[in-house]
Amino acid sequence: MQRQRISEMGKSELRELESRLSVLIEHALKIKYVKGQAGTDNSRGWNKSLRNQRSELVIHLTRHPGLKTELNDALLDKAHRAVLARLALAYPGFRFPRVRQLSIADVVGRDVMMILQR
Repeated sequence: MQRQRISEMGKSELRELESRLSVLIEHALKIKYVKGQAGTDNSRGWNKSLRNQRSELVIHLTRHPGLKTELNDALLDKAHRAVLARLALAYPGFRFPRVRQLSIADVVGRDVMMILQR
């Protein structure tokens, strides 16, 4: 029973990591590719979200250092594919790159990279 709870906790922590990465990728793509009035109206909020998500990611990785090995290109590719599906529906007039062009550092920022390098 105890092992099952620990395993479920690990899955929950990984889902949170994936969720934060998805938000980071989504907002980074919106900032870069959504232009015109939609971009102007929303860029401030997207930038704020990037800062907040990165700060929360620092906390999450500090609390769960075992997740550092999960934060890799494969996970980013998975999140990128999921984000593209949502963006295609929300922003049909904009073209987003089908292949992920953002590195891990681009997505998570300097503070998270410092944690990953420890």
